[in-house]
Amino acid sequence: MAVVVKKENRVLTVEEQSLGAYLVEGYDQVELNAEGAAYVVVTRATGGREVTLSELNTVIEEKDAITAERNDLLVENKKLKAEIAKLKKDTAADKTEK
Repeated sequence: MAVVVKKENRVLTVEEQSLGAYLVEGYDQVELNAEGAAYVVVTRATGGREVTLSELNTVIEEKDAITAERNDLLVENKKLKAEIAKLKKDTAADKTEK
């Protein structure tokens, strides 16, 4: 069975037995999306990839921003859970008083 691989702007159709070698060379296994207009990555390449220092720094900055946002959301979530617990307790106390 044939599979499609892509590296940068090169798209090749190769035999499934050769897929591992192409992945090591930096090709991604792809397939066309539902509209048939663009390729969607099925399996990322395992080797042969190089990224520039600026790309790496951009990804690190994005990761740091996402991690900080996640930590803020965890703190907010903890506060909201405590508030919900307090409201449930108050509601239960109000019901027992009646």
